[in-house]
Amino acid sequence: MDELEYLLAERLVAALEGIEDALQPKKTTGTRAEPMSKTWLEDFERWWQAYPSKKGKKPCKAIWKRRQLDADLLIADTLNRIKNDEKWIGGYIPNPSTYLNQDRWEDDVTQSQERLEANPETWEPPLALQDELKLLYSPRDIERLLENHTYTDEEQFRNHAKLMLA
Repeated sequence: MDELEYLLAERLVAALEGIEDALQPKKTTGTRAEPMSKTWLEDFERWWQAYPSKKGKKPCKAIWKRRQLDADLLIADTLNRIKNDEKWIGGYIPNPSTYLNQDRWEDDVTQSQERLEANPETWEPPLALQDELKLLYSPRDIERLLENHTYTDEEQFRNHAKLMLA
C-alpha cells in the first residue's frame, strides 16, 4: 500500500468512526442544560390565556421560545382583534400556531362598513400627546401604535401604548 492509499484509508476510518459516534444514542438526564427562563414562560402563558383558541399549546410554546416574541404586543393585538376584527367576531380565529408563525399581528384589522358607520367617532391623539410620545419612543414604535388601531379616548390610547411599547 503506497502512502496515498494509506492516508485515504486513515481518513475513511476516521470518518466512519465519526458517523458511528453520531449514531450512538445520547444519554440524557431529562433536564435542560440551561433552565427555561421563567419570564419567557410567564409571557407565553399570559398570551395563551388571552388568545381565544386553545389548540396546539406545545407547538406554540416552541414557536414562542424560538422566535422570542413580545408578549405585550401580541396580547394587545389579540385583545384588539377579539373586540374589533369582524372575522374574529364572526368566529374565524386563526389557529394559534398560524397566528405566531405568520406574524398575523401585522395583518389589518377587518372592520365591516356597518361597524365603521356605527362608530364614526374615533379619538385621534392630539399633537401635544404625539410630541410627548416622540420624546419617549422611536418613530417606528409610534407608527406601530397608530397604524391599524382605533381609539375611543385618551385612556384607551395610553393603556394600549403601555402594553405595546413597554
